[in-house]
Amino acid sequence: METEPKKYEIAYLISPNVPEEDALGEAGKISGLLQDAKSVIGHVEEPRRRRLAYPIKKSRECYFGWTRFSCHPENIPDFEKKLKLEPQIIRYLLVEAEEIPVDTRLPRMTRTPFVQQKAQKNQTGEEKEKMDIVELDKKLEEILGK
Repeated sequence: METEPKKYEIAYLISPNVPEEDALGEAGKISGLLQDAKSVIGHVEEPRRRRLAYPIKKSRECYFGWTRFSCHPENIPDFEKKLKLEPQIIRYLLVEAEEIPVDTRLPRMTRTPFVQQKAQKNQTGEEKEKMDIVELDKKLEEILGK
């Protein structure tokens, strides 16, 4: 029984021992394996050399790439078996892609509790806040409860 195709993403690390020109070929092998699994490839991000946060198989750098595709769930285990046989793929993560709905409403504007004072320009064109000392003293007394 065939199910509906689902959207997936795969992120992968390619060994740093691979020459830079061949890293793109390794990404092509992954795309080929996906096509063998009857997948429809949506987006391929070419592998780029990255520094790792921690060593993986004694390497501090590798090539990182990812691919977005859609595939029937029953074809995924076969794809993963073939991917594990690729010697240059250090590690991979295959996840089901989630569609995140975009909220089109504008964010609500909140009022600030602070009293905003108008700025005035002096003769040189600089802005200067106008402060009335008497009003300021009254507000302080209200706040302090005097």
